[in-house]
Amino acid sequence: MKLLSRTPTRPPTRPPARLMIAGIILLMISSSLSLAGGFIFGRDLARHSFVDSQEIRETGYKFISPLLECESYFEENPSLTTEINEALIKKIEQLKQDPKLENIGVYYRDLNNGPILNLHNDIKFAVASLFKVPLLMSAYKYAQTHPDFLTNTITYKGQYDHTRDPEATPEQTLMTNTTYTINELLQRMIVHSDNISKDMLKDVLAKLDPELHSSTLKTIGLLDNLQNINLNESAISVKDYATVFRILYNASYLNHDMSEKALSLLSQTNFEAGIAHPIPQQIAVAHKFGYRNLANNANNGQQLHDCGIVYLPKSPYLLCVMTRGQDLDTLSKAIQDISQVIWQLLTQSSSPTAI
Repeated sequence: MKLLSRTPTRPPTRPPARLMIAGIILLMISSSLSLAGGFIFGRDLARHSFVDSQEIRETGYKFISPLLECESYFEENPSLTTEINEALIKKIEQLKQDPKLENIGVYYRDLNNGPILNLHNDIKFAVASLFKVPLLMSAYKYAQTHPDFLTNTITYKGQYDHTRDPEATPEQTLMTNTTYTINELLQRMIVHSDNISKDMLKDVLAKLDPELHSSTLKTIGLLDNLQNINLNESAISVKDYATVFRILYNASYLNHDMSEKALSLLSQTNFEAGIAHPIPQQIAVAHKFGYRNLANNANNGQQLHDCGIVYLPKSPYLLCVMTRGQDLDTLSKAIQDISQVIWQLLTQSSSPTAI
């Protein structure tokens, strides 16, 4: 399977005192039973299924939703959360019947106040090309204080070569002795997942501000959660990586304009063999995939991941799926199936329109 090939939102009357007392007693009994029920029946649900925080956000943007204030609230539709949780568990059990799928991690979050579902967060996966999103954030962070940076040019002289993952070779590659703007390199790195553009950008930023990228990784919470696989590869859990997209959505690291710009670029990603596959074309999906073939590294095999935001009107959600196994088509299909389960449950009683 060629990874980068395209696949075709009046006051009430006061009751008598006797009735009021009876009502209070019933309320106390009901509350006690509800609390007990939460302890008895809540174990199999993901955390924050019933109680979370209400987030008040700034409007007027297409891809971001800056967080202004947060207050406690009770989830309006816990039954849907339960249904999604149970459906995901069932689907994962079905998928793992195939020996070619060895591991899968899933993180889902309703970006309007929660809830969160986090399955198999104890498993670490190779970061692979998912690392390009923090690099994009570092570049835009530098551009916030250096407005001309994105239009600066750099010439590719053939000094980089990436042939280790032929399945992930981009449709468009850089031409030797050709000059590109930083904006063009960022576009190629994200939309086409071009590794040469990534290396050029990383070197440029290292010369301009040697501490910037490591500072970005630390600030967004990745640096302390990475685990080394070998000298050239790091691993992370699905939950820890998903934080990157929530930070962009909240515009809590980059300013509003740059956060919007980053997610807009990520919505142009041409990888449609993952979470975007079951989503109608008119619905924006800002995401990034990552692929790594570690077949020669014990217990790692091939890995395919896809993480991002699905802009379901009025109910945008974050979905991150990481997989490991021995067959690329199997991994791709697993990601698509997880995405399909969530999309169908969220839209079964509504008709989404374009963002």
